[in-house]
Amino acid sequence: MVICAVATLKSRTGCSNGVSFHCFPANAENAKIWKNLCKRKDDFNLKTFRICLIHFEVDCFQRDLQNELLGLPLRHILLPFSIPLLMSNSIVDSNNRLEEEIKVDEIERDIDGYFVL
Repeated sequence: MVICAVATLKSRTGCSNGVSFHCFPANAENAKIWKNLCKRKDDFNLKTFRICLIHFEVDCFQRDLQNELLGLPLRHILLPFSIPLLMSNSIVDSNNRLEEEIKVDEIERDIDGYFVL
């Protein structure tokens, strides 16, 4: 099972329901930025941890033209040098949904069905 590296999630595995995970950048400088944004106290392995879709803004992704033209399920493809900026603490709304679930819903609405989650 993939685990989101962001420390502020109440359940690091809870955001895995239909959400894509993204590897840390190969560029050491960008990987260090991502690692610092995760706000973890432990020293984790950047090669085994991932950051999930909900921590990126909609404009961090490029269109999946290949799968779009072929009628295949669309992928979440990060643009080079994207930075995960949505790192707020988890909260629960009136329907007992975690903030991360709410953000996924907002992302789906913002991109007008462009991504299939």
